[in-house]
Amino acid sequence: ANEYEVAARDFVDFVGDIPVVEIVHDDLLDYRDEAAKLPNAMPRADRALGFTARVAKHDVNRPRASGEKVRQAVSPNTVKKRIGGIQALLTYAHIQKWTRTNVGRDVPITGYTKGGARRRRTFADDELRGLLGSTLFTSPSRWDWTLKTTDCTLFWLFMFCMTTGARIEEYGQARLTDVRSDDGTLYIDVDDYVEQSDELTTEDDLGTVKSVKTDPSRRIVPVHDRLRVLGFDTYCAELRAAGHTQLFPDLQLNDVEKYTQDASKRANRLIDKIVSKDRRLVFHSLRHGFKDRAAEAEIDSRVTDQICGHAPTTVGGKYGTGVRLPALRKALHRIDWQFLDWNSLDTAMAGMDWERVAARHHRVMS
Repeated sequence: ANEYEVAARDFVDFVGDIPVVEIVHDDLLDYRDEAAKLPNAMPRADRALGFTARVAKHDVNRPRASGEKVRQAVSPNTVKKRIGGIQALLTYAHIQKWTRTNVGRDVPITGYTKGGARRRRTFADDELRGLLGSTLFTSPSRWDWTLKTTDCTLFWLFMFCMTTGARIEEYGQARLTDVRSDDGTLYIDVDDYVEQSDELTTEDDLGTVKSVKTDPSRRIVPVHDRLRVLGFDTYCAELRAAGHTQLFPDLQLNDVEKYTQDASKRANRLIDKIVSKDRRLVFHSLRHGFKDRAAEAEIDSRVTDQICGHAPTTVGGKYGTGVRLPALRKALHRIDWQFLDWNSLDTAMAGMDWERVAARHHRVMS
């Protein structure tokens, strides 16, 4: 919705705030051509400029002075997304009989391919080893607590999404009440429901926003034993003792009610720095990699889909039919992570003072 609103606002800036019946097909073609002149990145301050002002300042096709940085143009798929927002609105206008014809139809985008021109790829074994050998994972004493997304939170998000294939927002929004145990198996309840308990106050409830991408995304996900060895249980216990309610207290909602926008950007910058600047290799590649490794482990696709959130699951019938928690946990641990240097990770985390970590999160919040 936010992207469509931005596209509509930019279109109005370009053609003027005219009645919808005065919009013609050529307006969309011209808007498409102007949108294609924008770079794929620009200074944050310039994003607040109007569409025509942004194009005038950052036109990738204009002559450059000697030594001036040349930015890469937005992808055809980004242009398609912008045009798609306007086309959807014009289609609605036509359905409502506000226009005689649907002038938004047939706007070709050169270079556009359905499904994205830039497909994700998974991490190779040596790339993942290199990533987990970086300072973030091997030197927790050097974690930066001054950042919007702390290194502690980034560490856990990487570990969780790597070992379970979850989406980053699913864990970023999690509350401590979502971390539960059933017959000795620790799991995280991924849901948009907010558990009511004594640890929640009215103020907490009012400030809570959780969401899931689709209905099958509501599920339970076992916590990998490797993460428990790294100290996840103690981390949660100390957060609770310190009065926290969020699994990652430093993550705050942005203006489109998401917790992990900054975390995702930080994660991708780290991947660029440590592993590769290949634009196909991003944090979400961990999800693709998990599914590939699950297939290599010959885990039933139905089980993998449940763990990843492509099919519903259950604890004692909580969400309906599906593979039960013990079977999910067993399947999760069939994936071979032995190529990673777990000894170094265990050693690095062994001396963590999780009580101090919880206290530092309080300072971050304040």
